[in-house]
Amino acid sequence: MFQQPYKGWRGKFFRVCCTEHDRTALDGFLLYWVKKLKLIKPKTLDELPSTDREVCLILASVGILNTAELIAREYDSATLTQYLSMGTTPH
Repeated sequence: MFQQPYKGWRGKFFRVCCTEHDRTALDGFLLYWVKKLKLIKPKTLDELPSTDREVCLILASVGILNTAELIAREYDSATLTQYLSMGTTPH
């Protein structure tokens, strides 16, 4: 089936990997095709741990973000804070 490279895949797929920082980051993230999806009920803000709740509130106050820019600053708190303080990005 995949004897030839799939052309144009970059616009349709993305790579997912786990890092040393959080080996549980992919828990619940399907990395393969399944016939029947297991639905995971989303949590309300009140059900989240306080640190996760704080992050959600910060992200909600910022608005639309460029995820590539956000991920690039993930482990650099100074540039991450600066990026988040810039406000929303255009659509």
